[in-house]
Amino acid sequence: MFETCISDMPGRIGDDCGFDIHPYLGDGSPNFRQLVSHATSCSPFLRSIAERDFEWLAGLAGRSPEDVLADLLSVDVPLEAE
Repeated sequence: MFETCISDMPGRIGDDCGFDIHPYLGDGSPNFRQLVSHATSCSPFLRSIAERDFEWLAGLAGRSPEDVLADLLSVDVPLEAE
C-alpha cells in the first residue's frame, strides 16, 4: 500500500492547510492524508488536481506505488502534431 511506503513528506507552506482528503478516506491512511495536505499546500497545481480528481486520489492510498505507476504509464496519450 502507498500508505506504508511514505517515509518523508514536504512541509506545509504558510497557513494554507492544503486539500483535506479526510472526508474521502475516513480515519484510515493518516500518512497519506498528511502527504496530500502538505503537498497541496505547496502547489496550487497539485491542489487543483486533488480538488478535481479527489476520488482517484483517495483510491491511491490503498494501492502500491508500483501499480499506480504502471497504470499511469499505460495510458495512451496522443501527441499533438507541431
